[in-house]
Amino acid sequence: MKKIFTSKWFLMPIGLMALAASYTMYNLSLKGTVELITFQSNGIEIESAILTPDGAGPHPGIVLLAGSGGSHQEYGKVAMRIHANYFLSRGFAVFVYTKRGSGKNAVNYSHVTFQDLIADALAAIATFRNHPKVDTNNIGLRAVSESGWLAPEIAFIDGNIKFIINRVSPPIPWMDTVAHEVKVELGNSGFTRDEIENKLIPLTRRIWQFFIDANKDNDSMQSERIAIGKVIAEMSSGNQRFKDYFDGYKLAAYNPEIYKAKASRYSYDPQPHLNRINIPLLYLYGGLDQNVPTKECVTFLNTFRQTYKNEITIKIFPEADHYMYQSTSFPVEGFYQEGYLKTQGDWAVEQIR
Repeated sequence: MKKIFTSKWFLMPIGLMALAASYTMYNLSLKGTVELITFQSNGIEIESAILTPDGAGPHPGIVLLAGSGGSHQEYGKVAMRIHANYFLSRGFAVFVYTKRGSGKNAVNYSHVTFQDLIADALAAIATFRNHPKVDTNNIGLRAVSESGWLAPEIAFIDGNIKFIINRVSPPIPWMDTVAHEVKVELGNSGFTRDEIENKLIPLTRRIWQFFIDANKDNDSMQSERIAIGKVIAEMSSGNQRFKDYFDGYKLAAYNPEIYKAKASRYSYDPQPHLNRINIPLLYLYGGLDQNVPTKECVTFLNTFRQTYKNEITIKIFPEADHYMYQSTSFPVEGFYQEGYLKTQGDWAVEQIR
């Protein structure tokens, strides 16, 4: 056995893999002229990087927004580097920054509201716009998943965003989107359609609405808190699967910061802000996405496009899931769906010509 591990037939593939890994990590380092800076937003300091191409400029710019979650959303994460380098190669200056709650900004993410994230994006755009090599009138946003809800509002408030690229981002309300995600998870866990549609989802929506209403006036919601608790107890009695599910939905004691953060998410609807902007939009979806209801999103966008005559481009990758990888392997550039990066780059270049 020892000879096997020291033979050239074993060591050669290992060596090639090590070389490939080293080459990959080199290629994933941020390219161009890289400036590491910090900017201030709502009382915290946020780490970021500006990548600029060769030449004096000014260059068109793009700000990359992070996806969901309050950890591992640093500006230098692999997915950010891949996209930053790609847009750089297409002639864009790129701004990437660490999401509030990640990195060194020492924020309790359970207290972070969508309004905080919008304020951070606006501060990032303002910082980017002040860079001497950035064309202030040609700055776009590239959002992914959660941040795609917020991108239309960010663009509306800023007032001078050139375009938005939204990857697997819902144009429909938070509740409708996440209800779909929960349904899929419950179905995969063996719950019946009747249990999902008639018991679990209605009560889950009721719990979400409780946080929205309690954030406005907690004192008036005590009877609803008790009523929800009784329903959960009845449904969970003798049913371990229901009990396990609702363990994650216990109505925690009132905490104004946590309730405010939850309410900001549960009540969010991007549609009013979509109605207020008229800039080119690109939406990318995966046909196998279990987190976002692709069919419902595309139906909404097609109707919206016809009603408001907005310039909306939709691209569906039939074999892609929420992450757009060709496989679940390490997400190096070649593992994204074929044409995924190029679709974004080609479209973005067209918007600034």
